[in-house]
Amino acid sequence: MKKVLTFTLTWGIVLFAFAQNDPLTQTHGARMIALGNMRVHLPDTWSYFNNIGALDRASYTGIVAGYDHRYNLKELSTFSLAGSFRNTWGTFGAGISRFGGPLLNQQSLGVGYSNTLGISSFGIKLEWAQTQIEGFGSAGGLVVSIGGVTELSPSLFLGAHISNINR
Repeated sequence: MKKVLTFTLTWGIVLFAFAQNDPLTQTHGARMIALGNMRVHLPDTWSYFNNIGALDRASYTGIVAGYDHRYNLKELSTFSLAGSFRNTWGTFGAGISRFGGPLLNQQSLGVGYSNTLGISSFGIKLEWAQTQIEGFGSAGGLVVSIGGVTELSPSLFLGAHISNINR
């Protein structure tokens, strides 16, 4: 019985640790969430948040807004707004996001650029991220993210996104 209890508690804690959600790296957009948080290769305006490298693969200029209200608690709500502008030099994007309530909240505001070169598209994003905790104050910093997507075949894509490389 001791072994079963130890095993259950150990794996329960490990799985609980993986269930956490970071507001700055969470998946944005209903399609990406519906696909099991697959966020690095789908091309649309939500790519500004999910993988800046895929932003240039979207064939249109657009604006998206989202509100993620988890468990009916405003403290776990996320509001996101992003836009992309496609032109001959690539695709420029901008976005703003806010997570949390009055006791703990995080905001981010940033701009990004993505371009396609052959079968690969690459992008870079600069964001100002700020965290405020009641009673402790607030602090912010610059977050640099890079990403890319490569089309290996018409039905196979390889994508990667690295956040906070300037850490």
